[in-house]
Amino acid sequence: MALILQDALAYAFVIAVVAAFLAWARNAFPARKPNEAVLKKFGGKSKLAFWVDAAAIPTVFVLCAVYYLALVAVKTALFPKPPGAVYYSIPSAELFVPAFFFAIVSAGAVMRFAASAAFGKGFWEFYSSVHAGFDTMKAYLLVSVVLLLLCIPFLFDGLLHRVSITDSGVDYYDSFSFSTRHYSWNEFASLEARGLGTPEGYFIIRFNDGKRIDTQNEAWDAAEEESAAGFVSLKTGLPLKPAG
Repeated sequence: MALILQDALAYAFVIAVVAAFLAWARNAFPARKPNEAVLKKFGGKSKLAFWVDAAAIPTVFVLCAVYYLALVAVKTALFPKPPGAVYYSIPSAELFVPAFFFAIVSAGAVMRFAASAAFGKGFWEFYSSVHAGFDTMKAYLLVSVVLLLLCIPFLFDGLLHRVSITDSGVDYYDSFSFSTRHYSWNEFASLEARGLGTPEGYFIIRFNDGKRIDTQNEAWDAAEEESAAGFVSLKTGLPLKPAG
């Protein structure tokens, strides 16, 4: 029940933010009034604006999928499995956020080009002034700059995050320092098992310097998680303690 309420509040918050932004954009970026020729050409075709709005969400999802696959390919090419790695993970889930931001940023230009090509020159001017009520491209430029700035840490973390377990220890990418840290086996403090052997299972490593990593988001299946945990336990001599 609590989760459903949280989801409902989250959706309500997003809707409120969008509504507030649209109201602000109409004052901050007033649309230029279209000339008589544009009004005459598209005045009786207001349903075209509906189809532009309807196509926006599928366009974002398609672009998101394209960017996500491209970023995964780039990450795989940049960070192939090291020769000495016994277990290696380059998770891709974190790349969804920058892919989604890139999709939103580029969707406006794609929609404008497609709509102008399909409906004719002057349509976007009509769409902005009559349907949206503000200069969509100026407002979109502001949104794009904000999203691109927000995207930077997600992009770096998504591309650089990786874990390599070797015979000498663990090489782990630290999100906070944007660098890869090597931990030798004598630097491990404890190991904790969380449902190993199940699809959602993972394990937690704690180091002597107080830092910890968990394998919950790593690109390993249940068998690999269990095998990697056993390998680390064997090398460190530390028992895999169940979650307490």
